[in-house]
Amino acid sequence: MKPGTIAIEVSPGETRAALIGEDQRLVEFFIDRMGQHSLIDGIYLGRVRHIEKAQGGAFVEITNGITGFLSQSKGLTQGQSLVVQVIRDAAGDKGPTLSRRPAMRGRYITLRPDGRGVALDKGLGAGLAHAELEAFSPELARDGFGVIIKPPAAFAEENALREESSWLFTAWTEISEIADTASAPALLAPPPNAIVRILRDRAAKGEIIIDDREVFHETLTLVRDTMPDLYGLVRRHETPEPIFEAIGVADEVDTLGDRVIPLPGGGRMTIDAVEALTAIDVDRGAASGGGTREDAILAFNISATKEAARQIRLRNIAGLILIDLISIRHKAKKGVLVQAAKKAFRSDPTMTDVLGITSAGLLEITRRRTGATLSTWFNAPANTPKDAGADACEALRTALREGGAKDLTLTAAPEIINRLTGPLANALETVNRKLGRPLALKADQSKVGFEIHER
Repeated sequence: MKPGTIAIEVSPGETRAALIGEDQRLVEFFIDRMGQHSLIDGIYLGRVRHIEKAQGGAFVEITNGITGFLSQSKGLTQGQSLVVQVIRDAAGDKGPTLSRRPAMRGRYITLRPDGRGVALDKGLGAGLAHAELEAFSPELARDGFGVIIKPPAAFAEENALREESSWLFTAWTEISEIADTASAPALLAPPPNAIVRILRDRAAKGEIIIDDREVFHETLTLVRDTMPDLYGLVRRHETPEPIFEAIGVADEVDTLGDRVIPLPGGGRMTIDAVEALTAIDVDRGAASGGGTREDAILAFNISATKEAARQIRLRNIAGLILIDLISIRHKAKKGVLVQAAKKAFRSDPTMTDVLGITSAGLLEITRRRTGATLSTWFNAPANTPKDAGADACEALRTALREGGAKDLTLTAAPEIINRLTGPLANALETVNRKLGRPLALKADQSKVGFEIHER
């Protein structure tokens, strides 16, 4: 399997996608669950509900019942209408984070209505593709708009870049026209779904494998019309074997909510999140290495840091992160470790800063907050039993696999049944239709998780 392959599993109630790295292991995992969709990149006509003078920001209602925080309140008045874009999803008791500088994002280009000129993303490097795009880029410039050319543009034909630039400009013009006549709060442009976000922001070299016939054909149409460099990469997963098992990552997916992770070569890593930070404790256990004791510890720490970088990206951990590695005394070896940590995070598309080793010997890292952490999807709150929504979606997948001509009963904890009859009711209806008979539901207070059996 090529590095960069994306496997997309579509099931009633939930879409999950796995991005495969150079070593055939997971590097990113995405979930889009019915009733819990991300709002990132959605554009709204909001109404200022309250100006927070102490923080220099404002609370802005973007839809009925949802209020986000805007960090810049200069010049705003209470009750004022303004166009905003969600740049971070809600987390905990904090609402979504908003910006007054919307960005229209395509696969090849980002259009900024408040910017000017053309810039090339640093991910394009400094080779021939960069030079060719730099020479071509003036054709994409528009008066009063900023244009950022993204790395996938290196794989696209010039005509595809022109078409996307035109499409983004037209879309922004339509948004502006709607905003002129709408009454706040109002949705101006919906956030993209999970598959659009993944293909737009991630896929470049590997295959895109989809296990659902309808979504496969929809995706083919999408990439043909808007992301032509991906068209030859999309294929259908045809076998009855679950897609994550077929590509060899099912076991990893099953442990994504685990607090303790074994380390390659021995030892383990424990991840604990609190509101202010995420702490990662590294235990060497029986792991050993060659050379002097300090050399062996340095080698172990570098290996652990690489795995920590993978887990942080995979679980989308953000904010302040402290990694408690095995103590090193020599200053030079600490410098080697910091450089190795910076290299380990270099491939992370989310802005990450390795600050160094604190006086207490902790490796200190900050990572920009974007979407929800995986613990939000698997655990509620972190480090507690599996979230009812995750269990409910897993139950629906299991029912489809075990269905056939059988009459099935799902016995589960009441909170799981409540999800299936509430936010996931449409997903349950889809499963009933595919099974050709209703899946019977039975709540059991003594049950942890769920069980499916023939009745």
